[in-house]
Amino acid sequence: MIDTRTPLRPLAFGLLAAGCLFMLVVLPHSLSRWLFAGLIVGGGALALHRIALPDRLRKSVYGLRLWLERHTLALSWMACGLMVASTFALRPVHGSTYVSAGAVLLLLGGVALLLALTTAHRTAAVEIIPALSPARLHGFHGLLTGSGMLCVLLLVEINGGLLGIDGLASVSPHVQFALWVAASVLIVSGLGGAAFPVFSMPMRPHTLALACFTLLAFTLRMWQLGGTMRFEVDEMLFAHTILRFQSDPAVRLFEPVSVLGGFTHLFPYAQTYFVHLFGHNFTGLRAASAVIGALTVPAVYLMARNLFDVKTALIAALLLATFPPHLQFSRLGLTEVAAAASGTWALAFIARAMIKNQRLDWAAGGMLLALTHSFHEGGRLLFTPLVLLWWAGGALTWRARPSGRGLLMMLATMLLLAAPVYTTLLALNMPLTVRMNVSGIRSDYYDILNRYGAPVKAVLERLVRSFLVYVNVPDLHHVYLYYGGRTALLLESLTPFFLLGLFHVLWRWRSPAVILLLWITATSLGNNLVVIHTVFARYTVVYPALMLCVAAGIRYSVPMLVRRRMGWIMGTLALLLAVGQAGYYFGWHLPGYNVQYRSQVMHCGDAQDALLRAAETLPPAVHIVFITPQVCQEFMELLPFLRADLSVETMASATLDEAYIRTLALKRNYAFVLAPHDSATLETLRRAFYLKDPQYGDYDVAPFEPFVIYEAPYMTGYSEHLREALRP
Repeated sequence: MIDTRTPLRPLAFGLLAAGCLFMLVVLPHSLSRWLFAGLIVGGGALALHRIALPDRLRKSVYGLRLWLERHTLALSWMACGLMVASTFALRPVHGSTYVSAGAVLLLLGGVALLLALTTAHRTAAVEIIPALSPARLHGFHGLLTGSGMLCVLLLVEINGGLLGIDGLASVSPHVQFALWVAASVLIVSGLGGAAFPVFSMPMRPHTLALACFTLLAFTLRMWQLGGTMRFEVDEMLFAHTILRFQSDPAVRLFEPVSVLGGFTHLFPYAQTYFVHLFGHNFTGLRAASAVIGALTVPAVYLMARNLFDVKTALIAALLLATFPPHLQFSRLGLTEVAAAASGTWALAFIARAMIKNQRLDWAAGGMLLALTHSFHEGGRLLFTPLVLLWWAGGALTWRARPSGRGLLMMLATMLLLAAPVYTTLLALNMPLTVRMNVSGIRSDYYDILNRYGAPVKAVLERLVRSFLVYVNVPDLHHVYLYYGGRTALLLESLTPFFLLGLFHVLWRWRSPAVILLLWITATSLGNNLVVIHTVFARYTVVYPALMLCVAAGIRYSVPMLVRRRMGWIMGTLALLLAVGQAGYYFGWHLPGYNVQYRSQVMHCGDAQDALLRAAETLPPAVHIVFITPQVCQEFMELLPFLRADLSVETMASATLDEAYIRTLALKRNYAFVLAPHDSATLETLRRAFYLKDPQYGDYDVAPFEPFVIYEAPYMTGYSEHLREALRP
């Protein structure tokens, strides 16, 4: 148990005082006044609490407490009403007009909820099971760990070439992946004190419900995966990396895919299996993300069950299965969703380790934490410091301290299994934070702010917006339009429960549940280190935490508002919210996002959909010529991934003449892609080629009209006759 007289408390008080003084200096005058007044009121309240109160005042305070206890239900309803009002003030359609009012309503609602929780005598923290003595390791476990370390050393040499062993210079990625899996199993089993994982989940009603929610998540993510977004969304790099696996039999699995990406080949390697299964199309490119996104649902369930209870876990799993931003990124061939999934699984096992203190959980958490270092750099830079902060906070404030030996075991597992990633970077003389070096804020950024004045104000505005993306700021960046739409990350129907959930978690600040607040705060603060900090793709790592907070808000607010049929009300509410999320995403968001993306990002009309149609319908070995009002080079690099036997060139319709046509090879099959209503170009082509009937697209490409594809096969004799007629 933690001694309440620990000397860390004066230190914490000193740090708090220093932080308040710093905020008084840097905040604008209008805000610093309120902070100063709050400190005065708080100090006075603390003094009154510590000194002996007069009998009349003591009786008044006691009477007020009795009055609050009798009106707990009213306080609960007041808190919910204030959260709904705050949600209305923070609606994205209002912009930043009522943000201040929304913040005030949020704080008032939080105070009302905390008063209701206090007067209701509700448990303020989840009790932690007393620390258990770790099991003793035997020689067999040491053998397992040593074998795993040998596999890691092989991976280090294969990917980094530190010793220059020729026999390990060209190893198949399949062998490398098998070595990594073997290293993970052996090290986790050895350090975890077991020869094999011991994890059982008996078939109970909530287990069956979880299976149904996971199946629902998989179905929603796979439904028309290649047809609802017929354009690539920053996925070109992954398509080219998949082709590299097919052409190079010795790809280094833990080498960065590019000097800009920073993540390893592990995720594209998984994509290759789905491309073999579904083909070289968008379904194959994106299926890996869909599966990984669906597997995040049981991770959220496990974490919520460790932090709260089964009801909260089921609500969180259902809501994440239908959460629109998570659906969006699970339907794109990007690595962000893999970073979020591995980080959530890691936190779920570490949460159970902190509560039950089992060696196997610590080791499994370390293995999954190492996996976050192979995907998007946002997960690499977030989850490991987050776990360390979580453990340090628990050691200072929880009723029973988390195990220090368990933390060391977790870190040892993580460092061993993440070693190939960093040794490869060092061997290639690349920075350890490749992506951050490209997109992160540099020192000259603040010089620019100073040049234009009010640097502190600009920094504070960035900080506030990084938190408002959850409830107020939509994803409207014109270059990085990964999600789009006109809503914040959370739909307005979920926002009140999210705000309530934040304060329910705050009430449990001396329990492992505080990780949700740390998770959300660290994500927003971390995104302030990059220049473009409100792009929704950078917040993918926090999506599970958002749904966990919403689930906590539903689970613990409903019993405070009603006294009967609480389970039915919670289940119905969660189901309605889930149906609303899925309906919004497929009924409103996706059609709107298609129009929004084509309008803001695509500059060649229907060129990409026409390229997809050509790859789907044309016979082998056809040369495609795009003849459009302006030269369309964008997206043409996608064709080698779609069809390696096809070739493409682009030209402006104004440059098409008979002299160009005479330069084309005669005995070859062609396909011409024309803009709609381009009759002059069509007439020129008819004089030189035999054109089949036009092919129009079946997909809606609003706001553009579909390009028209004309096949021009080589016709023996007839093609020569047409070409002869073109001679000057």
